[in-house]
Amino acid sequence: MSPAIQRDDVGARGRVLLSREFASHGYACGSTSFLVVGGEVDFEAVHRFTRALDAAAGSAPTLVVLDTAELTFIDSQGLGAIGSARDGLRAHCGDLVIRNASVMLTRLLEIVGLTTLLEAV
Repeated sequence: MSPAIQRDDVGARGRVLLSREFASHGYACGSTSFLVVGGEVDFEAVHRFTRALDAAAGSAPTLVVLDTAELTFIDSQGLGAIGSARDGLRAHCGDLVIRNASVMLTRLLEIVGLTTLLEAV
């Protein structure tokens, strides 16, 4: 079996395989840390997501940019991790913004009152 967990999603165009595996990578530029995430942040992946956020915030950046262009799902624990990361950064005069939020993520951020994290375009 491949390392990526697969599920079938049948849509208007037929059967499509979607990867559920969470993936992330980060990099820094000056006082800004970037964290690019993809896949699903669910119960199984939230600890890896939290560790990735902690690593991005670990070098005391002024700003953490969370790029969610490839994020396909996030649950309430993932949203909580984002809020906690933001609070931790703000306690040390830093901040967090979310870049490339999908309609789904934007709506969830509206529901929990975190739309201020969305990067202004």
